[in-house]
Amino acid sequence: MLILAFYCVQIEDKKWLSMGLFIILIFFLFPGKYYYYYAFIMGSIIKTLPPVRSRAILISIFFFGCLIGSYDYSNHFSQLSRLCHCHHKSVYNLVGAFLILYTLQCGLFKNFFESKFLVWLGEISYSLYLLHFIVIFSFSYWLFIMLMGHLPFCVVIVFDLLLTTILIFTASILFEKYVDRSAIVLAKRLSK
Repeated sequence: MLILAFYCVQIEDKKWLSMGLFIILIFFLFPGKYYYYYAFIMGSIIKTLPPVRSRAILISIFFFGCLIGSYDYSNHFSQLSRLCHCHHKSVYNLVGAFLILYTLQCGLFKNFFESKFLVWLGEISYSLYLLHFIVIFSFSYWLFIMLMGHLPFCVVIVFDLLLTTILIFTASILFEKYVDRSAIVLAKRLSK
């Protein structure tokens, strides 16, 4: 409801004022639990920030985001806790994720993410998501039980992983081609 309220009360010319008021409201309504609401706000402003053009600066921001985003409570990060005076892991993870997404929004690794393989993987990703669980808990489980005791454990694992991966990708390609594309076409027709 708060997120819906944020979009409803946005002042057109003063988007930053709307965000500031929303952040203050969340801070007072949900002390200690507000980090994930801030994540939503931060995600919605990434597109409005001016892009950094320097590749060196973007790479620095990216690696700093990776460092901050991987914060945990081990001794490796004790200096960071003292420096920032914040002991909530979620804050560091949130800031790290924001910095990483910002660098990607600015075009860092654009050629990598626009490669033919990753574009194709993106096309079948929803089908992979839908089918992987079914294949793993049916075929993979059955194959593992059937081969266990007849072959060494390591061979069973490798063989099972290989066949499961092939089956998941094959089923996902077919599902995307014959079900997902058809559903998208039907949804477009119904929305007109």
